[in-house]
Amino acid sequence: DRIGWRNDSMRLLVFVSDGDSHFGMDSKMAGIVIPNDGQCHLDANNEYSMSTKQEYPTLGQLIDKVVENNILLIFAVTENQINNYKVNSLFCDRNLHKSVLSLNLICWYIFFPLQVVFNVSVALSGCLSGVRRFSLKPVGIQESLEVELESLCSCDCHRLPTANRQCTEGQGIYHCGVCVCQPGFLGAQCECNDETGFLSNCLATNDSEICNGQGDCYCGQCVCHPSSYGRIYGTYCECDNYSCVRFRGELCGGHGVCDCGKCHCETGWTGEYCNCSSSTEACMSENGSLCSGRGKCNCGQCICSVAGASGEKCERCPTCVDSCTYAHCVECHLLAKDDFGFCDQNCNAAKLSINTTGGCPEPPNIPMIILGVSLSVVCIGVSLLAVWKALVSVHDRKEVARFEAERAKVKWQTVRP
Repeated sequence: DRIGWRNDSMRLLVFVSDGDSHFGMDSKMAGIVIPNDGQCHLDANNEYSMSTKQEYPTLGQLIDKVVENNILLIFAVTENQINNYKVNSLFCDRNLHKSVLSLNLICWYIFFPLQVVFNVSVALSGCLSGVRRFSLKPVGIQESLEVELESLCSCDCHRLPTANRQCTEGQGIYHCGVCVCQPGFLGAQCECNDETGFLSNCLATNDSEICNGQGDCYCGQCVCHPSSYGRIYGTYCECDNYSCVRFRGELCGGHGVCDCGKCHCETGWTGEYCNCSSSTEACMSENGSLCSGRGKCNCGQCICSVAGASGEKCERCPTCVDSCTYAHCVECHLLAKDDFGFCDQNCNAAKLSINTTGGCPEPPNIPMIILGVSLSVVCIGVSLLAVWKALVSVHDRKEVARFEAERAKVKWQTVRP
């Protein structure tokens, strides 16, 4: 914690000295008998503060702490101290059972993104009494593999295998819960003949891989591999449900199902990505026409086809003619009068939709409007007069009351004439 190493960091510790090291029991001559507790005991200056109170750590304690904290230790000492720090190795690596281990390989200059693969085989010399757990951990790397080992000794595997009806007769023997097939046969029950003819049934073409490299040929049929991306299927494992195109990060735009590399869109959606809506609601203009009558609706967007038309719904068109331009053509059709051939010359190309039933609103009732306005003015005037009269009456009453009060206070003196 005081050093500040990250949990996933490569921890390298360089020990620099020009003298010999002290270990446990060396401090007894100084009267220090308290065993070392294996803690840092650093003070504010990052110096060891228990040198006069605890013994030196033993070599075993140092090794335990180095392994526990996953530290790569390097000794940098002077030439005269090399023999004191040099660690000799055995002629060959051995385990607890004194059997020679395989030769270790050392990988040099490993840089990202290169990977190192460890292949470990574990064998038992006998049955275990229970579950055994151990870990595999490379030196200097935080990652480790926890192994839980349990021996299956309930099956009498030491007995000779016998014939069993679960295996195809004459093609395998039942041994320890599985069928051990005779040479030339395969399958869970040894039901298949291991001939090259079966492999041809798993080839889409003569030049293709077996099951397109995405499955195994089992008795002339492809058994597709599982995939974390989705499902692989098909006679030759040629199909899957995840390799379709994506739109905005979603498979088939989120509006379809991927089947054998092709999107099958839901109702109301079209296009290669199922990203095109067949609804025209977004293209309807305020007057109820599609793209204001100047374009086509494609994937919920108006594509203007009339020259000069623009806007989200093709509503802007400075160069387009309006309905008033064809007013004379409407008159020609309604009146059926064409003395000078004007309609035939100028209105043949125009497509008109004329409402002959008349949809004009009824004209306003002028007398009723005047009567209503007059009555409103009279009512407002009468109301204002009533309010004014009430205010004047209140004011007069206050003045009369004040006058009567002042007159009552006056005292007249009596003078003899």
